[in-house]
Amino acid sequence: MSQFPPRVLMQRASVIVLALAAQAAHAELDVQAVPTDEPATVVVNTLASSVDAEIALFTDRRDLLKGTDNELSSQKTRDYIAKGRRATYATAEYRTLEAGKSVTYTIFARSGADDAPWDPKNYVGSDRKIIARASHGEFIHQVHHSPGLDKAVVDAELKVARTIDYLKTTAKVPSAGDVYMWVSQAPCASCNTILKQLDTRVIPGNRILVRYLPANAKRDLGAPSAQFNLKRNRALEAIGKPGSSLERHPSPGGRSCL
Repeated sequence: MSQFPPRVLMQRASVIVLALAAQAAHAELDVQAVPTDEPATVVVNTLASSVDAEIALFTDRRDLLKGTDNELSSQKTRDYIAKGRRATYATAEYRTLEAGKSVTYTIFARSGADDAPWDPKNYVGSDRKIIARASHGEFIHQVHHSPGLDKAVVDAELKVARTIDYLKTTAKVPSAGDVYMWVSQAPCASCNTILKQLDTRVIPGNRILVRYLPANAKRDLGAPSAQFNLKRNRALEAIGKPGSSLERHPSPGGRSCL
């Protein structure tokens, strides 16, 4: 017979149940560097697609304003290119089921202050939908940065997390799903905090896998980060040429990286 009275046993059982429930509420958060000893072409191309998506936003706006009082100057283009070379890029996929069919929502983001809001777009494709991050007005997010900095969202990871939060909370996507995210460099301490909030507050009980390009201290031209930088810089340089306009919009092609 137990040495503890029934009330104590019930209290202990309650504690165990609550502890197990708390564990179940957490997603499977897995943050790792992309292995340098394995081909990283698919990951690099996935991140390059976020560069193309961001450039498409800029060039579409530039073309729209051409000939108007708000026409973007050549200096604006040069500034955009310079900022793009220093920025962190992220691509995330929210994989879920709709009517029993697998559906993937893809979200792109670039670090830094945004020149203009990017309204959600749903490109044609029943099984793969591309969602552009957007300004959500007075929407109250569950995912936050440091106190006082939420109005200036600058981290690519935070932009992605808050877009997923918005889509789920407003029932624009199913509540159950897994997140796969690729980032062009290792998340900082603040971004790791953001990912933990995504884990515990937004998609508890689901899977969150994050893969980032490791630093390239040896400046190896074959390293994943070097391959990405080359693609990014070429895409950015292309929009600086007179009369240029990005024709490579995000492709809904397969991205089975993880």
